[in-house]
Amino acid sequence: MEFHPERKLERGLLPALRDLCGAVSHRFGVHIAFHDQQVPRRLTPALNLCIYRLVQESLRNFVRHSRAREASVEISRHGDSVELHVADPGVGFTMAALESTSIGLLSMHERVNQFGGRMIVHSAPGSGTRIGIRLPVLLTPRISPLAAAG
Repeated sequence: MEFHPERKLERGLLPALRDLCGAVSHRFGVHIAFHDQQVPRRLTPALNLCIYRLVQESLRNFVRHSRAREASVEISRHGDSVELHVADPGVGFTMAALESTSIGLLSMHERVNQFGGRMIVHSAPGSGTRIGIRLPVLLTPRISPLAAAG
């Protein structure tokens, strides 16, 4: 996975996420369904990067651990929040077995907490994994033509 997603994010969050899902699908021979609904285009650059990194880590975990051949990534706006859902029908895991070894999920929790969000992970052996993340919408301010003119 790339080290500098900021370049990809210059085109916008949704194109960057579509590209990421497509690249992972192609590289690992899996199918990743990507869906978006009513995602604001003016999210702050920091929130865009956070969301991108959350999807990136989720897909990294999917490829490394799930043994599934498909996953889904969904992002949508619900009121004052952006919701992200990543799911796979893979082998799953128990949270107790994961607590001491999962640096990836720990870093995801830390990213979410930095933005005042919530993250829930549902998984069980043989039942796949579902990650749900809710982040407050942070928009870049609109600059009026008068303010831009100085």
